[in-house]
Amino acid sequence: MKKHPFRFLHLILASSSIRLLCVAFVLIPGLLSAQNSPSDAEQIHHNDKTYYEAVQLALNKAFETEKQRLRGEVGHSIATQAQLDFYSRKLQGQYDYQAGRLYEVSSLFYWFNELGNDSLSRQVLELFKAGETERCTLLLENAKLLERVQEASQQQWGQIDLKKEEKRQQDMVALMLLAEIYQITLATDKAENLYDQLLRLDSNLSLQRAAAAFYYGNNCRVKALNLLPSLVANPELKKEDQARLYEQMGDLYTSLGQLELALGAYLAHQKANAEILDAFPDQFLVKEQLAIAQEKIGMTYFAMGDLESALASFEERLRL
Repeated sequence: MKKHPFRFLHLILASSSIRLLCVAFVLIPGLLSAQNSPSDAEQIHHNDKTYYEAVQLALNKAFETEKQRLRGEVGHSIATQAQLDFYSRKLQGQYDYQAGRLYEVSSLFYWFNELGNDSLSRQVLELFKAGETERCTLLLENAKLLERVQEASQQQWGQIDLKKEEKRQQDMVALMLLAEIYQITLATDKAENLYDQLLRLDSNLSLQRAAAAFYYGNNCRVKALNLLPSLVANPELKKEDQARLYEQMGDLYTSLGQLELALGAYLAHQKANAEILDAFPDQFLVKEQLAIAQEKIGMTYFAMGDLESALASFEERLRL
């Protein structure tokens, strides 16, 4: 029988197709997984979001616990709607303050994760992400971190062990994390005491900013004012942060009745925002901050009895 002239060609094509299919089965899953695998930036965003959600969960849990505690402690003594409103506003104010700082706290957790490679770091983060804030707190409290930092701080600079110094920095981050957890769980007395101790051991910018934010938010006015003047003078501070801290200084001085110092802080707040606006003319929020600064300047002049300057400030506020 005569063989079909194209039979071998069919066999070659068939075998080639089989080989191509095999190659495709090997390569395509790899290509798909490469396409679906997150980039470094996406992974960082996912981790940051995870910590943010964990902090939100911990915060909500803490405030539910606080509500129950308040009901138990003062429920029997609340006799009027005004008293109920007072406790509700107090609790809501604490929640709003903490909720406004959630992103900063979650960033600190992410930073802790990046720096800490030991088992303590991993345990703390896993407990926190699981919502186990009480166990997380106990773990950090019992790790003797403060004692280690105090011992390391007593070393002479000429005799410093670089490995111990790196461990000291990790311990400092862990202690700042503990202070943040105290705030989230409303253990503000413990947080204040810890910040007081940490500031005696270190004066880095991150610690000063965290402590100043805590003191300001929890009405520790004198302690906040002990930090803020040197903090706003730090050249590493961004102009936007500097402007915000000047406003806080003005508010604190006003609350203490020190109007001349308050006026100086508000004028600095105004100047900082004006400089930002010169560099970025389209920034609406900066314009709004500039208007707020102008209004507070006018109110301070009015409280000081300088009505002419107050009127000029309010007129400028209206032009803005």
